[in-house]
Amino acid sequence: MLMRTTQAAVTLLAIAIIGLTAGCGSVESPTAAMTTSASTGTATLATAPSATAKTADAAGSRASAAVSSASAAAAESSQSAAEESARLSSEQEAARVLAEQSAAADAARVAAEQAARVAAEQSAAEQAKRDAAEQSAAATAPAQPQAAAAGACDIKGNINSKGERIYHVRGKSPSYDDTVIDESAGERWFCSESEAEAAGWRAPKNSR
Repeated sequence: MLMRTTQAAVTLLAIAIIGLTAGCGSVESPTAAMTTSASTGTATLATAPSATAKTADAAGSRASAAVSSASAAAAESSQSAAEESARLSSEQEAARVLAEQSAAADAARVAAEQAARVAAEQSAAEQAKRDAAEQSAAATAPAQPQAAAAGACDIKGNINSKGERIYHVRGKSPSYDDTVIDESAGERWFCSESEAEAAGWRAPKNSR
């Protein structure tokens, strides 16, 4: 649009110059005619200068109008160029701000995803440790045989750290519930106190 407007202004200015040149040519031609034909009469000499002046005035008016039009077109072109430049600058600034905001949002999203992934990995590691500890405890704890029914062989024949063989009867020995039988270590179950004593076990000193 700017290029077309500038071209139009240049064209109008050229037309004005051509018109002004043509008007000046018209002034010279009647003068020469008046000089060469002075004997033709007073009426011709009086009329020629008047027509020439009018032609020159008209040409000058057209030239002035053309120059004014060209100036107005140039001013309009300059204003349009300034407005276009301002618009482009505004759009570029808006695009830059939008790009920076988008980049900041992407960075925040990536950081949040990384934090969530790290938290999930830590939680999974802690859960794995807990599971491993539970499995280890279950593997190392000796199996505790269950008493079959009432009157079953539920007397616990325990061997303490000193190697003493002590049996524990339910309801009589305060340590009954805390005592765990490990048959692989030589401990065993008895069906009666007499059976335990016959096998070499004794009752605890705090037995009721």
